[in-house]
Order: sequence, then structure tokens, then C-alpha cells
Amino acid sequence: MNVIAETRALTGLTRSELAALADIPPSTITRIETGAMTPTVTMMERIVGAMGYRTTLEAVGDSSAIAAVRSLLDPNWRGGVCGAATTWIERWSRARLVSNGAVNDPRQICLLAGLSAPLAARQGAVRVDALTWRILGTKLGNAGISYALTGSAALNRLAMSGSEPWTVAYVADAAAAMKALGTRYAPNSYPGGYATIIPFDGLCEVGRQQSEDGFWWAAPIQVVIDGYAGLDRMPDQADIVCDAFDAAVAAS
Repeated sequence: MNVIAETRALTGLTRSELAALADIPPSTITRIETGAMTPTVTMMERIVGAMGYRTTLEAVGDSSAIAAVRSLLDPNWRGGVCGAATTWIERWSRARLVSNGAVNDPRQICLLAGLSAPLAARQGAVRVDALTWRILGTKLGNAGISYALTGSAALNRLAMSGSEPWTVAYVADAAAAMKALGTRYAPNSYPGGYATIIPFDGLCEVGRQQSEDGFWWAAPIQVVIDGYAGLDRMPDQADIVCDAFDAAVAAS
């Protein structure tokens, strides 16, 4: 069944890892991918859902995967972990991506979490007229609205890695933010044609940081996850940030 093989390749999982995530025998994945077995609808949903997708190959948009990653990788995380987030950790543990509470491959975990909750599909996400991150941050700051920048600009702040075609920010109040920005809803078009604001959800704003020039940014681990949850070159930018982090750790 090509759809499973293609989705598995997208996530970078081996057949054994996917089988562990879905809690089925590895031989089942092999048989399905080679055409020796036709899965039921329920089986398809189970396998594809374990990778964070629906059977239509639309990402589930499940932010609980992000909560799970933050609880594992963010030393400043104080949100705890429960419910659906616990389910993600159990899946990753079965696939040996997590062992005894330690992440074996942080990059892959961030990728899986990002794929499960694309930025554009986050709950309450609103497309507005295109603005640079500086203009957006300045207007929100002047209006006294709490925000946290993420997306391409935040990735470039962590490790210069490319252009910044898509301005994305978490905000405390989307309606008030739109009023302060003096903007309107934008049509569905390429990200470079609009900015996106996403309401705080008790997760994305945790650990936000203020830079010396007064702008507020999402926590680095949130920015990396959002990179893998983005479009165009953003996943590549997230990889560059991870490379820079790995190099810094190796040099220390």
C-alpha cells in the first residue's frame, strides 16, 4: 500500500518503528507495503494515525504531540504531561525513540510532533495581510498585546538559514491583535502572501523570551518544532538549527 510507505518515508520511520508506534507486528507493515495484505479501514486509520495523519493524509493537527515533546526536551517545561500527550510518549517508547524518559533522536521526535500539528492548521489560526515580523511585533507591543514570534524569523534568529517569507506569531488575543495590526483576513494563498497569528493555547507561549531589542520570541524548542510544522524551506531551516545545536554540544 504505497500511501503507508510514502508517509513512513516522510516521517523517517523504519518499518519496525512504525509497527511499534501502531502496536502491531512489523510483518504486518511489510505485508501491507509489499501488497501482500490489504488493510481494513480500521487498520489503515491505526497505522496512519500513529504517524500523526488521517487516512486522507491530512495532518491531525494534534498539539498534544507538541506538549509531549516539550515535556521531554524542554528543561524549563512546567506543564506536566497527561492524556493524549502521554499516548504519544508511549508510542515513541514502543518505537524506541524514547528510552526511560530520554529521547534517543530529538530531531526525529520534533519532526513527528511538527508533522502532527502543522502551523497553518493550529486551532484558531488566522491568516492576515502580509506583515514583516518587525512591524507585527512593534504594533502588538505598542498595543500591549502579549505575543511570541515563531516561524522563519525565529529560526533565523537561532541560526541564520534563509529568507523569511512567512510571518507567524502566537498572540494572547487574536481579535485584539488584528485590530492593533490594522489588518484583515487574507485569502488562502502562498504563505509569502500573508502572515498568520495563532492564539495562545497554554502551550505555545510557555517559555517565551524577550530579546534585547524588545521583541518576544517563542521558546527555542517550540521554534524548532514549528519549523518542522511549517511550509516551504522551514523544515530545512529547522534542520540547520539542529545542526548548529549539535555542533555547539560537540564543541563544549
